[in-house]
Amino acid sequence: MAARPARAAAAGDGGGGAGAGRHRRRVPPAGRRPGAPVDHRTGGAAQRRPGVGTDDPAVPGRPALADPDLARRLRADAATLYERFNRDYWIDERGGFYAVGLDGDKNPIDAKISNMGHLLWSGIVPPERAGTVVRQLMADDMFTGWGIRTLSWDERLYNALGYHLGTVWPHDNSLAVLGMVRYGYRAEANRISLALLEAAEQFGHRLPEAISGFPRERLLFAVPYPTACSPQAWATGTPLALVRAMLGVNPVAGRLVLDPDIPPEIGRIAAERVRAFERCWEVEAVGRSGHVRLAEC
Repeated sequence: MAARPARAAAAGDGGGGAGAGRHRRRVPPAGRRPGAPVDHRTGGAAQRRPGVGTDDPAVPGRPALADPDLARRLRADAATLYERFNRDYWIDERGGFYAVGLDGDKNPIDAKISNMGHLLWSGIVPPERAGTVVRQLMADDMFTGWGIRTLSWDERLYNALGYHLGTVWPHDNSLAVLGMVRYGYRAEANRISLALLEAAEQFGHRLPEAISGFPRERLLFAVPYPTACSPQAWATGTPLALVRAMLGVNPVAGRLVLDPDIPPEIGRIAAERVRAFERCWEVEAVGRSGHVRLAEC
């Protein structure tokens, strides 16, 4: 058996991460600090990056590295990480969820945060756990009606205006949306996408870096985060990710493949001169029907 993962602390700038939970029992001894940070996305990175180049003959459609030995080693490392991560970070309590990290004694830090959505995006979540993760993210303690909070309101440190402690980050949510689509949870993905697009209307159609975590049903409008950057690069990319999620568009074996689920509120999505594989494409979709065609650049 491989050694247990390196010490982990709360995740950094990818979403929620601060962590002492209201229900947390496993905390470092007084004066101890968690070790070097290893957040949820570490596992995903290894899972998502098998290499580039020609297709792997063992798995058609999967790209292969020019160095077969390196490719085999990286895939073996990814498989080991997949097993270790799901063994050490999963918590069965409170309905089941992934810990934000491991403390200096390798104990899970059991705060619920939005980075669980990053795990879906990365593909490191086993299919049998995906539904549980989606339900956690869409529960009232996490989903505000405008997006997923960085930290559950059930946690001791929750603060609707705390940057890592309960605000909603558009780019953070876009990764969760792409992850939900990856596992087939299109209705949930569309619910978040529509919420963010509706929030954007209140900000001149330009999503800010973050908005507050107050529940939509109480205030009926998205309360700005006081010091949010706008424009901000991460937030600027969010609508593009949401459109990609609705279209279900992915590059596969030298072409674009479409699997749309366009909500009625959006109606139709069309894009021209989409560049992929050194060619241009036209994309159009309505509901669950659509097409991709080669086009003039």
